[in-house]
Amino acid sequence: SEKYTNIKFGFFSPPFKKVFSDIDTNSMIQKVNGFEPDILFIGMTAPKQEKWVRANKNLLNAKAICSIGAVFDFIAKTKKRAPKWIIDIKLEWLYRSFTELRLARRYLYSTPLFIIEMYMLKYFNKKKI
Repeated sequence: SEKYTNIKFGFFSPPFKKVFSDIDTNSMIQKVNGFEPDILFIGMTAPKQEKWVRANKNLLNAKAICSIGAVFDFIAKTKKRAPKWIIDIKLEWLYRSFTELRLARRYLYSTPLFIIEMYMLKYFNKKKI
């Protein structure tokens, strides 16, 4: 087995914006590429982080990219996680939808769309949405 003795980490916190400008995006890409991470964790809120990664993944010099949402908030203890028993039964998303109204709206909108899209893909092999 290999020993890893050269572990380094860094962070960059972009400005909080609904949409990043080209200048913001280029700055973030330069920061990442200058660091050359093996693993890049991105927490910008969903779905912004997923859209940003999809648009820029080919420009990023990282071996793996993980969109992790609120994990940074949980680690920094700026947000409380659900009680352990709720996490254990895999319903943390439901707990968070009650404690963060914006998530409830997102789940009520996106989940039915996702189910319909999967049904259409499976049974009609076409994308309807």
